Amino acid sequence: MDPTPKKRQIPAISTTSITPPPPPSLSDPLLNFKSLTLSNDDKTKPSEAEEDPKRVSTRRSFCGDAKIELSSFFVGVGARVVAVDMPPFMQIHAVSCARKTYNDMDRMSSKTLACAVKKEFDGVYGPAWHCIVGNSFGSFVTHSVGGFMYFSLDHKLYVLLFKTSVQRAD
Repeated sequence: MDPTPKKRQIPAISTTSITPPPPPSLSDPLLNFKSLTLSNDDKTKPSEAEEDPKRVSTRRSFCGDAKIELSSFFVGVGARVVAVDMPPFMQIHAVSCARKTYNDMDRMSSKTLACAVKKEFDGVYGPAWHCIVGNSFGSFVTHSVGGFMYFSLDHKLYVLLFKTSVQRAD
C-alpha cells in the first residue's frame, strides 16, 4: 500500500461578471412602493409557469396592466437580495426605503440608514423590527416568519432587516 496521499483534481469553475444597468432616478414610478400591489395573476395558466421555470413574482401597477418582475426591480435600483423570507411587497418597500434614504444623505451614516429603515417598518408593519447596516458584519438572528431580508445596495452596503415577536412580560 502506498502511504502517500493521492491528489484529487478539482474541476474548474467558470464565472461570469454581470454589470447591472445604472439605477433609475428617484422620480421613477417603480421606486414608489405604494404604486405597486401584489398580483395573484388569475389569468396565468399552470402551463405558462411550467414553460418558464425561472418565473418570478410579478407586480401590477394601479396605473394599468404594466407588469415588472421583482428581480428587474432590484436590478433597476442597484440592489441584490442575499437571503429573504418576506412577501414581495415588503421586499420592495424595504429596498425602496433604504435606497431613498441612502440617496438623500449628504454623508453616509450606517446608523442613520438603519434607524430610518427600522422606524419606517415599525410604523407601517408594527413594532419589533431590527435593522443592521454596514459593509462588514456577522450575525445570527431569530426572526418571525415572513419578516427577514438581507440585501446589498450597489454591492458595497449591506442591510439586514428582521422582525422579532413581542411578548408581554408578566
